[in-house]
Amino acid sequence: MAIWVLSPFVALLLAIVASKRRSVLARVTLFGVTLVMTLSSLAIYEAAALWPRNSQGAFVFIVVPPASWLLSAIVVPIAAFISGRRSRRADGV
Repeated sequence: MAIWVLSPFVALLLAIVASKRRSVLARVTLFGVTLVMTLSSLAIYEAAALWPRNSQGAFVFIVVPPASWLLSAIVVPIAAFISGRRSRRADGV
């Protein structure tokens, strides 16, 4: 279960390490996505842990990681595309 919950964060960490050659815009977007995803996931997990209602508490731990993967899969390529277009425009191409 811990691997399931932590997997989006490990993927983002690997993306941050690999983004050293990307533009500043792409790295800032990646850092922003990481921050938003971390804080929102912690808030959701905290609410599920402190106020357990019934068996739906486990549902949160199953749904949040795929939602995090989806957010990463949408935002990171868009940021890379936008930063690539801006860098080409700055180069005069």
